[in-house]
Amino acid sequence: MTIDPYAVLGVPRDATAEAIKAAYRTKAKSQHPDGGGSPEAFQALGLAHHVLSDPDKRRHYDETGSIDDAVDRTRATALQMIHGVLGGLLVMENAAFIDLVQEMRSQIGGQLRDMWDRRAKAERGIARAAALRKRFSAKAGADLIGELIEAEIEGARDGVKQVGAQIEVAEVALQILADANFAVEPMPGYARPTTSIYQSGLGGVLGSSALGGR
Repeated sequence: MTIDPYAVLGVPRDATAEAIKAAYRTKAKSQHPDGGGSPEAFQALGLAHHVLSDPDKRRHYDETGSIDDAVDRTRATALQMIHGVLGGLLVMENAAFIDLVQEMRSQIGGQLRDMWDRRAKAERGIARAAALRKRFSAKAGADLIGELIEAEIEGARDGVKQVGAQIEVAEVALQILADANFAVEPMPGYARPTTSIYQSGLGGVLGSSALGGR
């Protein structure tokens, strides 16, 4: 994705960090896909904010006019994933009493597990279809049924690639959250628990060897 981050955010090249943040928040509300915005435009918005909110990346863009697409696009999309989960938590009346970082990890970890399951199921389906393909043949002429199965397999493989990209985004999102902390406010009249109620659900994800290798 090639973009002009300043144009995407609608800010001048000498915009302050505060102005960049304000522009992103304003545009994110109107361009979010849940509100009728385009996913592509929202992704570009996230990438623009990611570049301009990082002094080193902003300086690199100002000097070269280029963006490291492969890394920045995945990170920007991961931040969008976090943003989507965070938005629902911030409006909760008891948000201050919940470890929001752990809750975001738990929710994204659950999404990641679902992605792994979907990919594994699709891969098993591809293997079965490929085995069944060998059983089809034409009595005469082109093997039209076999060609249909091959097209179905190819489409399924494309789907597996897309899920793989989503898995990468979720893993980066968890990496970002691993470096975040939230100061939980003790519930009035209650002692703060020594272990978050959300840790057990997340531990299986963060502690899984599959996070780095699936």
